[in-house]
Order: sequence, then structure tokens, then C-alpha cells
Amino acid sequence: MRDHQDALVLDPDESDILVSDVLIRYGEDLNEEELERIGADPFLVAAAMHHGAIVVSKEGSKPTKTRVNRRVPDICDELGVTCITDHRLIVDLNFSTGWQP
Repeated sequence: MRDHQDALVLDPDESDILVSDVLIRYGEDLNEEELERIGADPFLVAAAMHHGAIVVSKEGSKPTKTRVNRRVPDICDELGVTCITDHRLIVDLNFSTGWQP
């Protein structure tokens, strides 16, 4: 991973302006406590929107959740951002450690 850090670490850029487009999916009148609970997820989704990237998340979809309880896959789905699980990433990349029990 160290050899590819430039591809893995996102620098702040114009994707920051998309954060408000993501946050509105959580609610229009979020307070400071709610924003803190949401954390960095909106920045991740906004960066994926800007760069045409895929979001990898351990969260499962729960479309009935509201406000700060919304899940990343559901937010991504609404915004047209592809979101996959870490397991799907491993399978898609055919990742293997070569370890045998």
C-alpha cells in the first residue's frame, strides 16, 4: 500500500463543494451533534462522486433509516455512486494471501 499511497489518499479538492449535496441526504436541518455523528462519510461519498470512484463500506443497506442513522450504501445509491462491500472488493480483485490452513 505504501507504494500506491498517492492513489489511496485523497487530497482536499473541488469535491469538497459536493459535501453539501451529500449532507442534504441526511437531512436539511442537521445540528452540530448530528454532524459530528455522521463523521467523515459525506466527504468520502463526495470524493467518490467527484473522482468517479467506488465507495467500499462494511455497512449494509437499510433504506428505512433516517437522518444520522442513514447508511452509506443508501446515500450512495441515491447519488448514483457505486458502493460495494469489502468482501466484494476482495472477490472482484481476486485478492489472495497465499495462506493455507
